[in-house]
Amino acid sequence: MNDLLKFIDNFILDDQLYYRIPKLHSKDEFEVHWIRKETPSWHLRKVDTISWENASSENLIELLNKNNLDISILDANLRSSIIQQVIFADMVIEKATELLGTEAINQSREDNKNFMSSLVEVIKSLVSLSAELPPSEAPPPKPSLRIVRE
Repeated sequence: MNDLLKFIDNFILDDQLYYRIPKLHSKDEFEVHWIRKETPSWHLRKVDTISWENASSENLIELLNKNNLDISILDANLRSSIIQQVIFADMVIEKATELLGTEAINQSREDNKNFMSSLVEVIKSLVSLSAELPPSEAPPPKPSLRIVRE
């Protein structure tokens, strides 16, 4: 479930997700609401109440357990949301391929993979380089640039 929550935080395109999760051995239900632009992004409350409890992806499961909620239902809902995104992404790729051609799409995907791989390597080398330098030998910060209009 933690992997699903991380995936939601990092890759879901929707701005918000909303689920109703039953309490175990009870008729009570809770609302679980994820909002991308909020920190923490998860919110939980019993249906028909006003106050929300906030949670991050790291402590949401603990909050669900504390309220004795059926985590398997949330798990199924998260998986469904991810599958919906995959289906939409597949449709976008299919339509873009029809519009731009297979070669353009494949080349763009390959270029992006190469760029990301290069970026990771540059970041690793910079982190390694800065770790090797004693604080006194660290290069001074570069001056900030400003745009001047003529």
